[in-house]
Amino acid sequence: MRKSPANFNRALASGEETYPSEFVDKLIETESRLYEWRKFRQLTQMQLAKTADLSQGAIAVIEQGKRTPNMETARRLAHALSCDIDDLF
Repeated sequence: MRKSPANFNRALASGEETYPSEFVDKLIETESRLYEWRKFRQLTQMQLAKTADLSQGAIAVIEQGKRTPNMETARRLAHALSCDIDDLF
C-alpha cells in the first residue's frame, strides 16, 4: 500500500528515507531483492562485500539464489545497505 500524500510529507519532514515507486516495484517483482538494494545504493558486489566484511563470491551466490545467508550474514548485508533484514529476503 502506498503512503498518502500527508504521510509522505510527514516522512520527508522527519528525515525518514523514502523510495521511488520504480524501486519498490522492482523489489516486488524481482528474484533477488539483495541485487535490487545493492543497485539502488549504487554499490558493486565488491563494494558491498567490503562493507559487509564478506567475499564478492558470497554476494554473487546469494544474489543468484544459490545460497541462503545465515542470520549473521543477513544482518551484515542489511546493515551495509541501511535496510531491514526483512527487506532483503
